[in-house]
Formats: sequence, C-alpha cells, structure tokens
Amino acid sequence: MAFKASGFVFTLWSFAGGKSRGKDRRMSLTISLPGDLEARVQEAAARQGQDVEAYVIHAVERALRKRSLDEMLAPVRAQFAASGMTEEELTALVKAERRAMWREKQNQQ
Repeated sequence: MAFKASGFVFTLWSFAGGKSRGKDRRMSLTISLPGDLEARVQEAAARQGQDVEAYVIHAVERALRKRSLDEMLAPVRAQFAASGMTEEELTALVKAERRAMWREKQNQQ
C-alpha cells in the first residue's frame, strides 16, 4: 500500500469479479480520508490483524452485501399489495396478534 499526503492509494479487486483474458481485474482507487478517520481505519485493521488495504477491501465488500431497507421490504410490500388488504385491515390484524401474544405470554407466567 502506498501513502500519499492527501490520502491512501488502494488497489482493490474488481467487484465484477473473475478474470479478464487470464489477468486479474483490479481497480485502483485513491481516496482522501480525514486524519481522524485514517487513524480509526488503521486501528480497526490492527484489531482485526489485517493490513489497512485488506481491511478496507473487506469493509467495502460487507457494505455492498448489505441490502437497503427498501430492498428488504420489497417482497413484503408486494405481498401486501397482492393481498388486497387495506392498511386499516393490516393495522387491526397486527393489533389483534399483538394482544394474542401478550395474553399468551401472561398465561405462561
């Protein structure tokens, strides 16, 4: 890893993955980190027993794997829309289930 006065220079694996014509595909990326963030990245990498480059690559991979709330809720929203249920009906159903769960919990005590 090379340092520059304005930030780090990282060589990251291409997130498209694979090889192109027998060569590893890589992407070079220069980012400028504020001093406090640079120190936090270095400390976190050290805690994980990794060099900074490996730590940042794994952090980017983890961030890309995370789905947004909209992505996670899309199937639920689609099922709700397909059900024909109104929001008022859904609210009543949730309240009834919550009351039933509370009663069940009270009966177990």
